[in-house]
Amino acid sequence: MQPPLWPGAPPRVTVVVSAERVTSRGRTSGAVGQVLVVGTDAWTRVPYRARVEVTGRASADALRGRTVAVVTTTAAPVVVGRPPAWARGASAVRSDVRELADGQPGDAGALLAAIAVGDTGRVPTDLTAALRTSGLTHVTAVSGAHFSLVVALVLALATAARAPRWVRAVAALVATAGTVALVHPDPSVQRAAAMGLVAVLGLVTGRRAQAPAALATGVVVLLVLDPWLGGEIGFLLSVLATGGLVLAGRPLAERWAARLGRAGAEALALPVAAQLCCAPVLLVLAPTVSTYAVPANVLAAAAVGPATVLGLLAGLVDPLCAPLARGLAACAGAACWWVGAVARLTSAMPGARADWLDGRAGLVTLALAAAATLTLLLHRRPR
Repeated sequence: MQPPLWPGAPPRVTVVVSAERVTSRGRTSGAVGQVLVVGTDAWTRVPYRARVEVTGRASADALRGRTVAVVTTTAAPVVVGRPPAWARGASAVRSDVRELADGQPGDAGALLAAIAVGDTGRVPTDLTAALRTSGLTHVTAVSGAHFSLVVALVLALATAARAPRWVRAVAALVATAGTVALVHPDPSVQRAAAMGLVAVLGLVTGRRAQAPAALATGVVVLLVLDPWLGGEIGFLLSVLATGGLVLAGRPLAERWAARLGRAGAEALALPVAAQLCCAPVLLVLAPTVSTYAVPANVLAAAAVGPATVLGLLAGLVDPLCAPLARGLAACAGAACWWVGAVARLTSAMPGARADWLDGRAGLVTLALAAAATLTLLLHRRPR
């Protein structure tokens, strides 16, 4: 949703559609490409993956990005084709999660749909700013952590049922595909799903998939299929965060395990590795550094898993048993409230954001500082 062009004007909505056919000046031709439509709020009622017809004024996209044209229209879209069955099912679950979230108070309701299915439409501006300042924006962006939680739960259930290896692989594949359909294939979701497919292949062949190899394979495949992903900052941050976790997270956890215990070392090592790898790229969004990002992530980490899993289960169970779904949503909402409380508390602390150099100089300087910090943390002192 965009602000109106002038006071009293109707709000504008932007949506990206995949063009199939274009008619101009009486001539019709086939088309392939993505088009950015700027229209009325009638677009918010169009089902996901529906086929529509729209009339408006088209112009070339000045940004020269993934979209090839911009269509400005005041006419309501005409739905000419229903979404496929899988899209209708996914939309129904998302709708159930949103309705259950509406029954939760404050930040619990605002974050429930965002954490569970990546729907950030109900997150208020002040909470969004608090999440950004505290370094917790990633909890509302569906990524590899969501896939790991869902697939791990499915594999645990399949293992408990003593299912054979190929059944477990199929279950993991179905869980991955279902999660992609439910949260919509954003760049970070595509990256996480590609890694999941590589891991499933390793399960089928009986060979343990190594995380760095899975990440590299997933990135190469995705960039070959869709080169535009290379210019998406969300995709880049997702790859960097995952790379930091698999390359530096485990060594840091092993180094700190003797003093902090295994659980404590992992809780600290993972956000440290992810933050150090992503910090230079985050300067592209704003020339500041989140001072309390690591402690905020450590405090919020224990709540993200229950919020994700219980929120998804609530949406799936709602058509079958509404009271159980409300109970699950209440538990997920409590976890979401904790995430919001951590974000608001840390963002309100003195010096929550530190100014940094702008432009390439700032990016290079912070990248060198992050590399030096990781080197010092991983360096083993001579005995």
